[in-house]
Amino acid sequence: MANLTFPKSALEPRANLPTGMIQVIFNGFKPKLSKNKEKPSVNMNPELKVINDSRNDASGKPLNGQRVFENLNLSFLPRVQDFCHAFGLVMTEDGDDVQLPGYFDGDTASPDPANWGQYHGPLQGEIATLELCETQAQKKDAGGNYVLDPTKTRTEIKRYICRVPNCQVQHMESLIQS
Repeated sequence: MANLTFPKSALEPRANLPTGMIQVIFNGFKPKLSKNKEKPSVNMNPELKVINDSRNDASGKPLNGQRVFENLNLSFLPRVQDFCHAFGLVMTEDGDDVQLPGYFDGDTASPDPANWGQYHGPLQGEIATLELCETQAQKKDAGGNYVLDPTKTRTEIKRYICRVPNCQVQHMESLIQS
């Protein structure tokens, strides 16, 4: 059997994306259960890629095509709503409930999102503008608790820029948790 081989340069940490406004295209969800065993929830893990940007990151790599990571946990629906609005779509109202625009082709009643199937809907291929900011990275201490790592920073989504015409929703100005 042949081994998988990768260039050593692939082991180097990825350079932070620059702060400020950036455009991304949505290519689907990869939902997974969160790691929190006490309060299980679902991370939607949207696939977002940078587009329409002629800049390079700090390592010199072009920004276009780089991924922007976002968990988009379903336990915090205001963030999910801001996400949808950034792509110009509203969540569908169904009585006292709201739904993501589009559907999954599997069993969404299953508590395991691996059974939900693939997302289909109007978010696919849409473009959004995000504001990114630099934050202090975290690491686990000897007790397994997360603490600030003074040696590293990371880039996070600060806010989504709404594209819904005449929107009346008061969107979050900062998604950063302290």
